Amino acid sequence: MQPLKFNEEFATVYDAAAGLAKSSGAHAVLLLLDGPTDWQQLRQHAAGERVIVAADTPEQLAGAHAAGLLPVVLDMAESPVYDKLSQALLEAVADEFVRPGARVVAVYSGFEARALDSISVIDLGDHLGRLTVRDLQQLETRVPLDTLQTVVNLALEIGR
Repeated sequence: MQPLKFNEEFATVYDAAAGLAKSSGAHAVLLLLDGPTDWQQLRQHAAGERVIVAADTPEQLAGAHAAGLLPVVLDMAESPVYDKLSQALLEAVADEFVRPGARVVAVYSGFEARALDSISVIDLGDHLGRLTVRDLQQLETRVPLDTLQTVVNLALEIGR
């Protein structure tokens, strides 16, 4: 497992995402990573935004929490990026890092592995509206399923 270098390219994309989060009123920036990085640099460049970092293994996220970041372990190494993003968002809601109706700016490797090259603004009200009960059952959460379903439904109603 090779660390992702927090180089000029990484910093430029990440700074753009943090700026977009601030200007769009997003509640968090989510980074989908292929390995560990310089967590302190990530925190310093966050521009005061809440930062969620997601990766496939706990080893890839070692030290993230100590740096003030919110780690999400996916355990989905062979899954496509869209599935990983969806799971990371679900886990972030389940871990109460963001609200079900929040807006999140996601940064990920959409085209080239190990290179953060894509930024998306995701409204969780729209995204969570496509969830099924089965999706919710797959979440490992301390929140009972019926409560989670009620919260998702309420968030969707408020969003309408």
